[in-house]
Amino acid sequence: MFDVVRKADFPEYLFDRFRNWGAVQRGSYQPGRAGGLEGKYRSCRCEACYEDESPCGSCIREAQSQPRLMLDAADAELIETAWSMLPVSRVEKKLLRGYFCNRTSESRLLKDTGVEGRKFWYLMLRGAKEVEQQARIIACRSKRSSLVSRPQSVQTAAWRSEKVA
Repeated sequence: MFDVVRKADFPEYLFDRFRNWGAVQRGSYQPGRAGGLEGKYRSCRCEACYEDESPCGSCIREAQSQPRLMLDAADAELIETAWSMLPVSRVEKKLLRGYFCNRTSESRLLKDTGVEGRKFWYLMLRGAKEVEQQARIIACRSKRSSLVSRPQSVQTAAWRSEKVA
């Protein structure tokens, strides 16, 4: 069963959702900024205009030529909350974080976790589906709490007010 699951079997919508989660977790998704090793953001400008208020022409052209990736921070926060609900002992938790957030290669993750190569995408898919299911539960609970305006005990049913013969 393990050798049947490949990267191509990973649903595209789910892969994109987790790629979004990883990009938001890395934090270098703000336009014109890049994540530094210190955990701070630094400018993506050349040395000539680094300290100037406005970027030079080559920096403007480079920024315009790069496609901007629109990320959904709210969805990434939901995935992060659902991911944190997985037990720490689950290998899927480490695989998902390493592959999508830390951009660790498949071979390095296999070496670090001791997982067989044929089980990698099976475990990734199983963990991603479990996180997605937990995220749906969290989203449903948050919507339900905002929909209920008053307690159920206050609302009386119509059949209680009528006399039963």
